[in-house]
Formats: sequence, structure tokens, C-alpha cells
Amino acid sequence: MDDFDATGAYGGRSLSERSHGEACLTVFRSRVHGIGVFLFDEPEAELSPFRQIEFLKLLKTAENSGDAQFVIATPSPLLMAYPGAMLLHLTDFGLMERSFKLTEHFRVLREFYLDPEVFMEAAFIA
Repeated sequence: MDDFDATGAYGGRSLSERSHGEACLTVFRSRVHGIGVFLFDEPEAELSPFRQIEFLKLLKTAENSGDAQFVIATPSPLLMAYPGAMLLHLTDFGLMERSFKLTEHFRVLREFYLDPEVFMEAAFIA
């Protein structure tokens, strides 16, 4: 694998020399460009919030420069808030469009950010 990394596909630097999040973002950068439909399953799993924003910028650049579409399965409110995104929620009745602000993930994080101490106390009581 390191021989392939040294060819320049990832900037001439082995992915193993990077943090996990940096390596994942590097792979995304090397693959996402131009025309295509890109499928991601929780791409934020390895990314810090700052790296998630970098990932969103990468998507925006690809969207602006070509005919790129993205299908992303994610619990990340940061990714769900992508401007113009259509969020689909799987229910017993099929797929339904939903605002990211109505997702459980957004509500949980909003409650945490509003009052972290009270949130943590309640989390351990429940």
C-alpha cells in the first residue's frame, strides 16, 4: 500500500503518516471531483467537526464544478445542514422528507450545547 501512496495519488505522502481523520479526508479529496454520483456511509465517523466542515467544502466544490450528486447516510447534524440538501428519514411508512432540525441527532446535540452540565446529569439519571 505504501508504494501506491508514494506515486502521488495522495500528495506523495503515505496515508499511514497522517492522522486517521486527515487520511480519510485525503482519500475523499482524491476521489470526489467532477461528474458522478457519490455514495457515502457515515463519512464523518473519522472526522472532527473542523474536518467535517472541510468535507462539506469539498462537496460544495465538486457540486459547483461539475454535475456531482451525493447520497450520504449520516447522523451528523453538520452534514445534514448542507445547504439545499434533501433529508430523507426512513419510517414505517417509507421515506419521508424531514428538516435536519427535527432529527433526534440535532435535538440531542442542541440540548447538550444549551446546558452541558444539566444534560450530562440527566444522561446518567435516565
